[in-house]
Amino acid sequence: MSDRSLLEARLIESFAPPPLRLFGKEPSIAPDRRMALLWLDVVGFTRITTHFLARGPAGIENLANLLELHFAGLIDMIVAHGGEPLMFAGDGLLAGWPCAGSTPHEALLRAAACAQQILAASRGALPSGEPIELHAVLAFGQCHTAEIGTGSLRLHVTVGNGLADLQEASATRAKGQLLVSAAARSILGDAATVRSAGRDAIVLTSLRGAPDPTPLAIPPLTSEARERLAGLVPLPVALRLDGRLLDWTAELRRISVVFVALPRLDHASPDILSRLESIVAAIAPEVLEQDGFIQQLRVDERGANLVIVFGIPPVAHADDPVRAVRCAVDMRDALRAIGQPSSIGVATGTAFCGLIGNDVFRAWTTYSEAVNLAARLQGLQQGTIQCDEATVRGAQDAISFVPIGHSQVRGLDLNVPVWTPRRQDRAELDELMHGRERELKRILSALEDAAQSGNSRFVIVEAESGMGKSRLLAELHHRLATERSTTLGGIADRIERHVPYRGWRGVLTQLLGLDAKQPESQRRAAALNALSPELAPSAALLNAVLQLDFPETAELEAMSAPQRTEARLDLLVSLLRRAACGGSLLVTIDDAQWLDDESWTLATKAVRAVRGLCLVMAMQPMEEDARIETLSDGGALRLKLEGLSDEEQDGLALTRLGAERIAPDLANLLHARARGHPFFCLELARALHDEGLIDVVDGTCRIAQHLADDRLPLPDSIHAAVARRIDRLDLESQVTLKVASAAGLRFPTALVAAVHPTANAEQAVVGRHLAMHHRAGMLQPDHIDELDGYSFCHGIMRDVAYELMLYGQRKQLHKAIADWYEQNSALDMSRFYALLAHHLEAAGEPVRAVHYLRLEAERVFGLGFVRQSLSIGLHGAALLGSEVPADGAGLQKAIGQEMEQIAALLGDRQPADLIDLPQLQDEHVASLVPLLLSIAPYAYQSQQPELFALLGARCLRLTLAHGQAVFTPDVYAMYSVVHAAMTGDRRTGAAWSDLSLQLQPRVKGASFARCAFINVWFHNHWVGTLEDGIARAKAGAEAGLASGEIVYGCFNLTTVVVLLAAAGRPIDEVISTGTAHLARNGGRVRNSAFTLLLELQSARALAGKTRAFDQLSDATMDEETEFATMLQSRFSNQVAGYYTAKLRLAALGGDWRSALSWAEQARVLLPFFAGQPSEVVLVHYHGAAALALAAFGSPEDAQALRAEGWDCADQMRNWEALNEAWLSPKADILEGLLEAGAGQIAAAQRLLRAAAERAAETGHLEDRAFALECLARVQQTAGEIPSALPEALAAYRAWGAEGKRERLACEFGAA
Repeated sequence: MSDRSLLEARLIESFAPPPLRLFGKEPSIAPDRRMALLWLDVVGFTRITTHFLARGPAGIENLANLLELHFAGLIDMIVAHGGEPLMFAGDGLLAGWPCAGSTPHEALLRAAACAQQILAASRGALPSGEPIELHAVLAFGQCHTAEIGTGSLRLHVTVGNGLADLQEASATRAKGQLLVSAAARSILGDAATVRSAGRDAIVLTSLRGAPDPTPLAIPPLTSEARERLAGLVPLPVALRLDGRLLDWTAELRRISVVFVALPRLDHASPDILSRLESIVAAIAPEVLEQDGFIQQLRVDERGANLVIVFGIPPVAHADDPVRAVRCAVDMRDALRAIGQPSSIGVATGTAFCGLIGNDVFRAWTTYSEAVNLAARLQGLQQGTIQCDEATVRGAQDAISFVPIGHSQVRGLDLNVPVWTPRRQDRAELDELMHGRERELKRILSALEDAAQSGNSRFVIVEAESGMGKSRLLAELHHRLATERSTTLGGIADRIERHVPYRGWRGVLTQLLGLDAKQPESQRRAAALNALSPELAPSAALLNAVLQLDFPETAELEAMSAPQRTEARLDLLVSLLRRAACGGSLLVTIDDAQWLDDESWTLATKAVRAVRGLCLVMAMQPMEEDARIETLSDGGALRLKLEGLSDEEQDGLALTRLGAERIAPDLANLLHARARGHPFFCLELARALHDEGLIDVVDGTCRIAQHLADDRLPLPDSIHAAVARRIDRLDLESQVTLKVASAAGLRFPTALVAAVHPTANAEQAVVGRHLAMHHRAGMLQPDHIDELDGYSFCHGIMRDVAYELMLYGQRKQLHKAIADWYEQNSALDMSRFYALLAHHLEAAGEPVRAVHYLRLEAERVFGLGFVRQSLSIGLHGAALLGSEVPADGAGLQKAIGQEMEQIAALLGDRQPADLIDLPQLQDEHVASLVPLLLSIAPYAYQSQQPELFALLGARCLRLTLAHGQAVFTPDVYAMYSVVHAAMTGDRRTGAAWSDLSLQLQPRVKGASFARCAFINVWFHNHWVGTLEDGIARAKAGAEAGLASGEIVYGCFNLTTVVVLLAAAGRPIDEVISTGTAHLARNGGRVRNSAFTLLLELQSARALAGKTRAFDQLSDATMDEETEFATMLQSRFSNQVAGYYTAKLRLAALGGDWRSALSWAEQARVLLPFFAGQPSEVVLVHYHGAAALALAAFGSPEDAQALRAEGWDCADQMRNWEALNEAWLSPKADILEGLLEAGAGQIAAAQRLLRAAAERAAETGHLEDRAFALECLARVQQTAGEIPSALPEALAAYRAWGAEGKRERLACEFGAA
């Protein structure tokens, strides 16, 4: 190794404390050792440093020489006595004597002897002639020196219970003497003579039996060990690793110091190192982002502290005070996120920066009043950030501060002014707002009114882009920052305008105190912490807003989509109420013209329900919108921003021109061009300044003398002004800005670098370009989906950069951006479906765009937003050329056209003839049809039957015209429902459904589950046997659950039970099957589980196992509680099912009038369950109740009841031809009751007996028992002995309806 290499090696090693080097050399030596500890620091060092700094460069040099000699002398003496220097801490040095190879007694003797020699030795003198005096403390305990950190950021730290012993002994100061801890005194025993130095403090006066000094030997490290420890070389030295330059490392620099105190750290805790590791991992990104340097993480006699310095080479910046404060705020948040409290002081000033120590052990350090002041400021108030005046002066243009007052700073004899920063940087507040004072006052007045009256206020700020809406909102937040009002802000987004609650995302993020820079897991934990214990179980409802993937509770999983929507709204309103509690709440939403429907719904509900809320929406002018009108009905304040006055324009322009006044000719020119447009005015002023078109003389800005005002090359529009500004960038930088514009208003830096079209656009190059655009006022730093990035300062800037590109260039970039998102596997793709669809649409790839629109529609539907999922899907259809009318008349016309084309394409063919259609080849159709199939259920559930019909018909027409594919069975299945509903032709509808089943592959999967359900739920009971339907539903359930088609798997589970009941199977079989299927559903599909539970409890009621015959409640469930929420939902099918179930129980229970009431409620909802098994139940028992009441009672409305029942009888008889085995007994029962009411007893008895016999033939136990009951009633009414009663009772018992049997026996007085 050459002399120079050897020197460099020794220099690298010297930055690692000896314990790390010894352990690196001899790994068998345990790093965790008991040792004697010696602490040495300089008395009055703050005063000494200030004295030297006041003498300028010469004083710095003298201080450097003094410190070098001081610490080098201490280290030499320590090493000569066998001690190991462990760490520097300001003006202090900690050393240790391990017990390895000796006893604790011997280690303490060696340390004490060393301390005595150091205190007795003559040391350097101060310029005043005074000697440097020391404090010294001797302690004992476990001590561990370790290397921590990540990547290139490595730190060494010393921890252990020995430091706690040292800290306790250091509570007393004894200048020039050796304080001894209680633990050390106990071990030294008679070898030490001591005296008291105050309460709980002892000083060593003499020492006996100290062994002869044995110097510490530190052999050179291997190259591998040295490379491992090279990360400990401090940043200011790493680039100057040359021993010849060491004398030049001492500098006088202006720095900003961030001093972080870390309480609640137990030095002796077994997990102390892991906690320190987590602290470094948390704060390192924040420090590196601001180009700071972690000088030291130390655990000394005062506790654990971090010292971060800004302004040191090679990363000094003109705005280091700004960086220091931002870093302090971000670090505090990062530490809070891991549960670590902190107190932070920030100070700025001139400091000595340089090396201390020698080749045994050295460090890079700083000494100045600013360092000491930062250390003292952190102690003023726990958990806060305290800044000195110099820092505030250097950062106030970028950061807002709140003055706290003057504080007496311990140790400095100063009463200094102190400030604390607000959390957010100044938003667009680099200049005073000019104009808009009138509008601002009106908004503030509305807020004050909300606060005083408790009423909410709604304010709309309307103006074209660039007129100052965003600037007005920023000024509003700025002025209220120190007030009692809580202020929250959000912004809507054009690209994500269909994403639910996108405009409220920022509001909720601020409300819960979340940091977008943190990983999702930390943000999730922070959100849970911010929610009260009462609200935390509902956290998963916020996934729709924050996309934090909170786990679902069983209660939430059981909710229907409408119920979830209402619960989410209630939760969001509750959070807003909490924020407004005790004062007023200002919520602003910018770019509100892009708000989605759910955001408008929340705004409407919040304005009505949150006392003290002032909601301000800034938007571009919109056409008359019912949503705005709804909010305006409550007394909204509508403000339309007009152009600035000439005086206001002059004031605004001067902020860019660098002058105090503006010459009249130049002012007139600006007035004529800008026409009161604020953003245009600023851009014109910037162009004048940047292009040298003006002179400033004696504070007055005027047109440059070599130019005439009529020849001044100024742009005529805002877009031209911005384009000209972009043109002044170098070519590759322009490309970078254009690439960014294609990405959107906000974009990650990594994305722009990845898709940049030029070969040399590496991330570092792109980063420099974007940083330059930031400095030029075009971009501002941002954080997007846990990635660093930027956002455009104004939408106009983004639009102009984008419009400068050719269409071909745009398409190329949008495709590359979409590819980047698809390939970035670290991202949760579901968050970017809308973004991907946007970029692929702009890239001219509608098929790929529709794929993501379909996924986004499914995602949004899963969150309970049916209307928005439908809007997203219909947008996708329009991309593929399939427009859908929005009005009822248009839908009717479109349906008619589709049906005409279907008829023409079919010709004479029947559904069965389509089994061998050619394969589909058209890519657009192959994308469009699955999209329409996926959104058709959304139309059905949003109660838009005409839209559902159009989508079903269009899918069939496209299939007939272009051929079949794997999804074609679903097309036929959906159209089967449409055809049956529109034409009433149930046989042909069933034929389409049968075709869907015939096309299923041999291995049944998700498609079979869907098609089987449609077949048995809508068709089979009309044209097949119920037994076939039960078997098919069972197969569909297994296929669905096995293939992951959970929804239709559960639908089929429910259908099995519904059909068992419809077939009149034994009640015990219905109960056992229903119980098993309800368990398999497991609450995964709530509406399906609802119907299952309804059938199960109905069967239990019939069996006499509920609290009353006409009630569904039993010991396991409460009817009102269990079914109330579903009855309030939009699931009309399930609501109708409940009404028909209650109708059936009332009719079977003989409560005819109640049965008619339930029937009336069900009939209102008939459009939502027509053709389903429950329609047969409705007609059967509605007719039976009306006819029985007319025949067996004496109602005044008997004639009307007979007419009502007659209609039902006719309906059932018309259906009879479709499925005679199932429907004939029901038709005979109704006709028999009709004859009984007409006094035709013989005919009635014949029909009812026939009904019972035909029901017995098919095994329909319910119809047989009910027919015999009706026959007994006819006999009784005719004055005959009800000979059919015993048969009826036996039939009910055979069915398992013991509750019904007992009720009937009691009524007739039978046993």
